[in-house]
Amino acid sequence: MNTPSQLSSLRKNKAGSSRPGLLEQTWYWGDVDKSTVSKALVDQPDGAFIVRNASTPGDFTLSVKFQGQVKLVKIHVRGGKCGFSTDALIHDSIVALVDYHRTCSLQVYNDLLDIALLYPVSMRRNSHSSRANIRKASIVMSKASVFHSAKTPADWEERLGLERLRIAQTCSDRAARLFDNAHSELGRAEQLHKSVANVIIDLERKMEGLREVIQVQDDLISSHHPDGPKEKWVQCMSSNKTLLEGSIKRMDAERDANAKTKVKLATVMDEMRMELRIAKKRLMRFYDIRNRTYADLVKQGVTALKLDATADSTAEMVMGEPMQVSILLADLPLRWDPAQYLVNNPSKEAAAAQVFQARARLQQADLNSGIQRAPVDGVFLIRPSASQSHKLVLTVLHGDRVSHCLIEQTDKGWGFEHGGLYFLTIGDFVRYYAHRSLEEHNREIRTILTMPAIPMSVAKRSPSAGDSPPPTSSRSSSDCGTMIATSSASSSARGSPRIPVRMDFNGVN
Repeated sequence: MNTPSQLSSLRKNKAGSSRPGLLEQTWYWGDVDKSTVSKALVDQPDGAFIVRNASTPGDFTLSVKFQGQVKLVKIHVRGGKCGFSTDALIHDSIVALVDYHRTCSLQVYNDLLDIALLYPVSMRRNSHSSRANIRKASIVMSKASVFHSAKTPADWEERLGLERLRIAQTCSDRAARLFDNAHSELGRAEQLHKSVANVIIDLERKMEGLREVIQVQDDLISSHHPDGPKEKWVQCMSSNKTLLEGSIKRMDAERDANAKTKVKLATVMDEMRMELRIAKKRLMRFYDIRNRTYADLVKQGVTALKLDATADSTAEMVMGEPMQVSILLADLPLRWDPAQYLVNNPSKEAAAAQVFQARARLQQADLNSGIQRAPVDGVFLIRPSASQSHKLVLTVLHGDRVSHCLIEQTDKGWGFEHGGLYFLTIGDFVRYYAHRSLEEHNREIRTILTMPAIPMSVAKRSPSAGDSPPPTSSRSSSDCGTMIATSSASSSARGSPRIPVRMDFNGVN
């Protein structure tokens, strides 16, 4: 139970400050015991941390992973101030203390503890009882977030921000999962290596014992007179020696085989350690991106409840992702911001115009640079479906055609309707098809996603960048699949020729 002092810390910053309170922090675990926290930190990297209530009323305990071990640091609270010692109560709240040490090493408190609080470990993410509810919540939340009509530019900006966080959180949790997997694989290999080494030691011990038995028998035989009455006993001892030598030979062969296995395992372990170092660097990089994204959204005024709900639901989805998919997507780069390819306008005519405008801009840039190449395919954007709620449409330019492909969401994630291949976020969808041809979905669309329709300069300039004005007239279904003439305003202004274009709506609105 929280003491009055702890309740004061919980409420701290809720009034008169943009910093979220302690209760809103994912790293605050409240009343849990030391063993629960230690177990949660076992497979975490150095810098992972948790804060819980201390056994001393009113105080807290910081648990941080350092050099592979969980270190405990008491946080004292006195008179509305807190710190790691009663002589250094310099912070106004637990949240302020933690925020300070996210970038400043704990070495300022303890010379032997040179680590910053890098990676918060969420209690909700470690709660098995809430996983089903979180999975359901993630579907509902993502459907209601960035992909459907925002009422105001500020609302759209917030939805784009939450999508950035969703992408960053997916990357960091996926990286953490791969780090944990690499750590576990190395642990299993080390255990196997140790077992093989023990087998070799055991075989050598047994062989040495058998050699001693043979030596004793040889000594007995050499001391026995050949004409004595125990000639049969000597023959028996000689036969036994032959058997023992055969056993030694088999053990020696087994030892050699295990020695070779040990050498191979050592090589594999070296490779695994390299993979673990790579996994750790990946994890730290994505954690930093995630933390910066989170901090930026806090500065923009997005509530901690929305941010944490987004982060926790995304983390839960990653836990259910097939490992091979995590491995595939972990290092595929996503070069674009969501504001460059997500638009809030469901109009397919406006979407088609935008992708042609983007191609025209690129052609003009090539012309100015003296570059000659074929028109670029794969210019794209993603918009809400005008006719099917909670579904999206990929608008993509290929050749002289614009195709509009319906994207659905299931409990497995986002993917082409009835396609069977689903991704946790639209960012992952874009990431994958930026490297794999859309022929996987439709044999006529022979291109990858090469360029979003909205320039980054425009995406940064306006929160509603990419929104086109609604069309002045609606096109009837008879227009689908017919040849029409289309040119962008920017192309016309430069005197570019009108290009005959085939609009392929595939019945999608």
